Amino acid sequence: MITPKQLLALTVKWLLISAIVIFCALFIGDELSFLYKTHSSNPAGAFGSVDMQRVLAIELKGGKVEYTLDRQQPEQIVKCVHSVFPHAGVNPCWYLLRQNRQAVPLLILPTFSR
Repeated sequence: MITPKQLLALTVKWLLISAIVIFCALFIGDELSFLYKTHSSNPAGAFGSVDMQRVLAIELKGGKVEYTLDRQQPEQIVKCVHSVFPHAGVNPCWYLLRQNRQAVPLLILPTFSR
């Protein structure tokens, strides 16, 4: 007879094993899809690009934050891959699009003159 504690442990064990198997299957499927796209007649179809705007978050007095575009490098084009996971050292496009909304923190230190 299985006790409730043993049943719970068995259920958790099978859920953990199932999650690992699903993750591995998703990763392998994504890798095979990427390899198929890169070795097909149009290998550029596996890659894309994202236009990213650099927004600086400048911390002001009183805990306020001012957001402004970076004047030195307002836009940059970043290479990305059309997949769920990163491949060939390139981040996925969905991840870069999400990062595009985040500001770069910038702290302005006061200068003291003598």
